[in-house]
Amino acid sequence: MRIFYVYQGDSYVLECHGEYVWSPKLAKNGSKNAGFSMMKEVSMGDLIFHHCKGEIKAISVAQSNCIDCAMPEELNQFTKKWNNDGYIINTAYKEFTFPFRFTEENRNGLRVNYTANSAFTKEGLGKQQYMCALNKKHALYLIEEVSKKLKPEEESIKNILENAKNIIKDKP
Repeated sequence: MRIFYVYQGDSYVLECHGEYVWSPKLAKNGSKNAGFSMMKEVSMGDLIFHHCKGEIKAISVAQSNCIDCAMPEELNQFTKKWNNDGYIINTAYKEFTFPFRFTEENRNGLRVNYTANSAFTKEGLGKQQYMCALNKKHALYLIEEVSKKLKPEEESIKNILENAKNIIKDKP
């Protein structure tokens, strides 16, 4: 199992409702984009944190590997921004009752756990590159912090996070 972090923005609601994440293969100008290319690294069973407008709104478990897919019809409003040729990963979203908002303490925790190959900068801010792999330290930190904020009725989310933590904590 690997853990990923996706910055969705305006497409979050549509993708959550459709239970997928989608990205174009290339930027509108035809150039490669690291966040779009990272989609190909996601495999069935991987955990994804869903970030939108400064908050983690949900987690999901990938229900498929990444596959080639034209832009889903409901995303057509974004055709000026994105190319039609893309990637899709089917997911099972679990939305939080209350989105996880980053505090200065959380940003400090991300700074302390920084490594270059993760979804956050040295300053503890998001890289803003669509799909990112989370390094082990950031993954364990976020699992711990998000779990603290979950409500009793979010037991299924807590179980998914605990399972992910147990799988990755012993990995190098």
